[in-house]
Amino acid sequence: MDYYEPSSEMEFQERYINLFSEIEKSLKRILNFEKSHENPKNWIKIFAEGNNIYFKTPALVNVILNYKIALENGLRLDSKKYVEFSQKIALKYTHNTIKNSQDLYIKAISLVKDIYALKDGSIECLKDFKNKIPEELRGFIYTSKKDKYTWMASHPKRIICLADKINKKSKIDLIVGTAHGSIISATLLSNMLGSDIYFVRFSHFKRNDNNPIISDSDMEHLSDYKGKNVLFFDEDLASGKTLKNLEKRLNPIFINHHTGSVIEHYLSDCPEFVAETLFD
Repeated sequence: MDYYEPSSEMEFQERYINLFSEIEKSLKRILNFEKSHENPKNWIKIFAEGNNIYFKTPALVNVILNYKIALENGLRLDSKKYVEFSQKIALKYTHNTIKNSQDLYIKAISLVKDIYALKDGSIECLKDFKNKIPEELRGFIYTSKKDKYTWMASHPKRIICLADKINKKSKIDLIVGTAHGSIISATLLSNMLGSDIYFVRFSHFKRNDNNPIISDSDMEHLSDYKGKNVLFFDEDLASGKTLKNLEKRLNPIFINHHTGSVIEHYLSDCPEFVAETLFD
């Protein structure tokens, strides 16, 4: 793959519910290929299946995160776009509905980790998760667009480099990543580090978020890691403002925290750990 120019496969639009069968099909083919002990030179046969998983699996987290944010903030769900905080209407959802959305979100993060790790049982977990999807999300139109820097930060070799640098200095218990861009790279990094992972929505440029969107349920989940080693993570840094604001918001919770990114621009505020500095 060319990790300097985003692949055309990064750009697609699909109904949320249809992504499950597509991911399942690709996952089956890859797992069967592994178990067959076929000549590794024949990897080209499943290259497309690997791409399918790499690009489409993040949607499992993206859509549920959008759903839970809408419920927690009393916002109206739209079948084609992410929630907008400019809405004037404050809707009321039941406590159980909101709680269930948080439980579903945590399951989605765990599922994506398992799929990227090609873990045994991930297909059964995917099917079980699909059955739990709320009816109003089944027709959600998920849209993915090409992003040069998110794609560059998704290069496994760069993420391995970052993991090596972190492992030499610290044992990370939890990665807190910015959604939506960091899902691919942060998930791979968490598997390499053997750490847990959690995402909060904070998209300064794409969603015009001035601050990270953090709810009471997010704080409750994150508080379980108080006193542990936490990595605040953004996949690519232009100025570093997003990562700095995330650190400022969560700093009171975590005494032992670090910052990291796969790539950074040379003029950005340098994180503690970075794989590569860009001079373009």
